[in-house]
Amino acid sequence: TCADVVVSLASGTYTVAQAEDVTMTCATEGVTIYYTLNGTTPSATNGSTYSAPIDIVASAGFKAIAIKSGLANSKITAREYIITA
Repeated sequence: TCADVVVSLASGTYTVAQAEDVTMTCATEGVTIYYTLNGTTPSATNGSTYSAPIDIVASAGFKAIAIKSGLANSKITAREYIITA
């Protein structure tokens, strides 16, 4: 099983956009991390592929998953971001 995705920004309410502040890592080497910002379940066919720090510029239901061929997918990591700016 892939290790869970670690997200650098905790769930919470922020008064400014979090530009390029969200990074993701996984202890399992060679995984692909997929994420969504609309609360849907990420997968290889749903969401975006993580490759660089991302912006949270509006309130978002964030979810991420690590996938690697030959291993079971990680658990879904979820965060809730409220941007009040």
